[in-house]
Amino acid sequence: MSGGVPVARSGRGNLVADRGSRQIQLLTIKVAGQLVGVPITRVRDVLFLDKVTKVPLAPKEVLGVINLRGRIVTVVDAHSALGFSADTRPERMMCVTAEAGGDLYGVAVDRADDLLSVNVSDIHPNPSTLPQPWRSLSHGIVTLDGNLLAVVDINRLIARANQSGSAVNLEDEALASLFEAA
Repeated sequence: MSGGVPVARSGRGNLVADRGSRQIQLLTIKVAGQLVGVPITRVRDVLFLDKVTKVPLAPKEVLGVINLRGRIVTVVDAHSALGFSADTRPERMMCVTAEAGGDLYGVAVDRADDLLSVNVSDIHPNPSTLPQPWRSLSHGIVTLDGNLLAVVDINRLIARANQSGSAVNLEDEALASLFEAA
């Protein structure tokens, strides 16, 4: 293919995207002071997290459930899923909702900031020193004004809280979902 270098192929060998001048939009969020980007194509809603009902015997990554317009939504704690202490959570959090495996989930974050357009070619591979769980959740890193922004796969973050992993298909290559709607 002329004009670009293939960066991801699905398990079936189909070309998913090329690094040409394609852009994606990221919702920038903060988790424990870390700047994170989530492809906006994966985000359904952004809201303030008010009343969360705890779920007995839920994994530590599950903060609880909320009622969102009549739908029961499992809320994943981004702090726990990314390896941060619950002590770093602010009193009032925001929630980014996403659909995964046909179910609606919320991801509790410190705050959601802006929409940011980035060239796909500006997303660099994860550094070899990037620790887990970041390595398995990140599509890559973008440099913004001297700061690093990890481009996180929200579906994998949700699956991390879902111990069985059955609600989200993790067999797809990481970049496939990133470029699906780009």
